[in-house]
Amino acid sequence: MRKLVWLIISCLMVLSLMIVSCGEKETEEKSEIGDETGEKPEYGGMLTLAIGVEPTFDLLAFGAAYPQMHAHQKLYEGDWAKGLAGGYGEGLTTWGQSTNIPELNIGYLTSEHYWEVSDNGSEVTTYFTIRDNIYFAKPDTEAGDLVGGRKLTVDDLVWNVNQRVHNENAQNFQLYPFHRYPEAVKIDEKTFSITHKFADHMSTLMRENCSTYVFAPELWDAYGYESCTEWEYSVGTGPFMLNGYTPGNAVELIRNPDCWMTDPVGPGKGNRLPYIDNIKYIIMIDESTRHAALRTAQIDQLGALTPEDKDLMIQTAPKLVSAERGSWSETPLFMNTTKPPFNDIRVRKAMMMATDFNAINDALYEGAGDIISWPYFDVEGYEPLFVTLEDSDLPAEVKALYTYNVEGAKNLLADAGLPTGFKTTLVMQQTDVDYYSIIADQWSKVGIEIEMQPMEFGNLISTAATASYDGLIAIATSPNSSYPEQSHYAAQNWVNASLINDPYVNEQADKVRALAITDFQASMELCRPLIMYLLGQAYMVPSPRHTTYSMWWPWLKNYSGENAVGYFPGNSWAEWCWIDENLKNSMGH
Repeated sequence: MRKLVWLIISCLMVLSLMIVSCGEKETEEKSEIGDETGEKPEYGGMLTLAIGVEPTFDLLAFGAAYPQMHAHQKLYEGDWAKGLAGGYGEGLTTWGQSTNIPELNIGYLTSEHYWEVSDNGSEVTTYFTIRDNIYFAKPDTEAGDLVGGRKLTVDDLVWNVNQRVHNENAQNFQLYPFHRYPEAVKIDEKTFSITHKFADHMSTLMRENCSTYVFAPELWDAYGYESCTEWEYSVGTGPFMLNGYTPGNAVELIRNPDCWMTDPVGPGKGNRLPYIDNIKYIIMIDESTRHAALRTAQIDQLGALTPEDKDLMIQTAPKLVSAERGSWSETPLFMNTTKPPFNDIRVRKAMMMATDFNAINDALYEGAGDIISWPYFDVEGYEPLFVTLEDSDLPAEVKALYTYNVEGAKNLLADAGLPTGFKTTLVMQQTDVDYYSIIADQWSKVGIEIEMQPMEFGNLISTAATASYDGLIAIATSPNSSYPEQSHYAAQNWVNASLINDPYVNEQADKVRALAITDFQASMELCRPLIMYLLGQAYMVPSPRHTTYSMWWPWLKNYSGENAVGYFPGNSWAEWCWIDENLKNSMGH
């Protein structure tokens, strides 16, 4: 369990760094920071970034560690050219948020993929074609010598996918037993396939690809599980190679001169990638340290900054560039709906009406936050899933739940046989105490008393994974980019922290997943009535979601504030960016 917990922690640390959503439209970005300057990219230089956690290297975990993501690649990922791409892209997205929208993806290690539904409709088979002339990197290490820069093969891809499905060390294997049945099957030297049950197709394919950062199978033969967890054994096909790690200090990467990727658009179109020679991740656990490092140009870029952080940065370092590229919220509050009193919808509704969302929004976010932030929040590309209090199709009884109403809450509790309220417990991280002290004060007015039980993050995840809480739990949940898997309300796992098991929800979610296979956009429209139903059931108490910003120094070129080019890809935007050394020197750095 301890190992499983730390694998989950690694996943959620990546998640916490990357759950952001876009705020500005493409037309605004073109005029602000996406102007087509015609500058030709230059090779060389070092990109210095901050990492807020000690990296947990593990290629069998979801997302691995950020530095590993530069060295290893997936079957497919987000298409840089569909974003701003320095002002030369299609502008279909700003890549401010991790997304898994099929139309925005492009083959990486595979040149294309498509799926076919079986004649009886029970299975979906996905066919992949390997991209030609991709070679493993040749780092100056024992592992690099072992692989020898050989060509990537279909057998490599089949082996890697199957490891994520059947290797007991793989996080995908540990957390999702129902995903263990598929086998990637080689068809010929260019193609392979994976067959899934129809109902599981989208979610299983998503998780398999998300966790499949490809490495050479002979490394597993030589080093076993350490081939995934020790940076010295890293040999992938990515644009950079791991070159050093000092715990508590930094991780360093160097350019892979044999990377297969080329610049798709702009003045550098056709150039071999990457442009940058070195990436250095400085380990900075403390947020204020990271902020100071950006202000003093010790790092080149930082994301997930609040509006207040951004304004302070501009005051102290006015030459920094910023873009609205995300949103974040305090940890949402869930409950064990299988036990009293939370199995009573009247109690859940009373908790909602006893929460003054507008007061919280005004006090913490100057009224600019989105009150409804679950089951989906405002993310570019997923617009039909986002619900606001102003939407005409939001039922009046649902709107009433978000209106502070002490007397209404008391009446509901009385109807539920709790005229004087009730006592319950709330497990959470220590960092959430201040926020939930506000909630506790509001709820006390209707007789709801909460005993806060702060715990370490690892213990919190273990508590969620085993559903060993009788009362409330404050924990992060799946982002929009997990749609249409819907594991946060239509599957029994630790992400479904309110333990929702509603026959209607399950039935409708199955229909949504089925339609998403053939028409992703239409499936979101089909999902909207389900969302309205979920909101009306008051299965959780959301936290207002507020804007965040990306900021960077102007010598970081071809960058427009991107956070995630695809589905949890780390800082992959660095693959297309370059450093203007002359500008950096002229600015005294």
